[in-house]
Amino acid sequence: MKHVPNALTGLRFVLIVVFVYVFWVPKSYLAAVIIFAAAAVTDWLDGYLARKYDVVTDAGKLLDPLADKLMLLAALTCLSFTRRPGGGMMLPMFFLVFTIIKEFAMIIGGIYLYRKKVVVYSRFVGKLATLFFNVGIVLTFLRPYYEASFAFPINEALLYIAVVLAMIAFIQYAVKSFMKPVKELRQQKKMMDE
Repeated sequence: MKHVPNALTGLRFVLIVVFVYVFWVPKSYLAAVIIFAAAAVTDWLDGYLARKYDVVTDAGKLLDPLADKLMLLAALTCLSFTRRPGGGMMLPMFFLVFTIIKEFAMIIGGIYLYRKKVVVYSRFVGKLATLFFNVGIVLTFLRPYYEASFAFPINEALLYIAVVLAMIAFIQYAVKSFMKPVKELRQQKKMMDE
């Protein structure tokens, strides 16, 4: 059981490549959405197993969120550059651009915090944002099947909610991550002054 969570994370990296391939080469959107959904399930499952059996590893802490980010970016990229039947892109470019900027900022912040030996764990709001992103992307693939039934695109509504939640999670991450080192420095200075 010890290696199963990391093996599932490794599987997600493979699924990213398979997802992109089936999306672009045979253009099998049904296969692509199934692969995307399977990757989302393995994301939940590897975290659950790692916590349940107390086999959380440093490699898992690094690779799990990386796999999540890469799968999300792969899906958003594919959908942002693909036309829907009847015109228009499958997704507005905004979602991809927002996610790239946010993830770039998270990577820079993560490098900074890693050098300071500060570990920041995911929070509930971030996990909720991931859920909304995942459901929104799955509904983007399924949109041709339900589009006529609704006056507005449900997938985009869920993705806008995901963006708001991601911004809240990012602010929480920034405040918690960067305020902790500032507080520690203040305490050290105070101790030196005494």
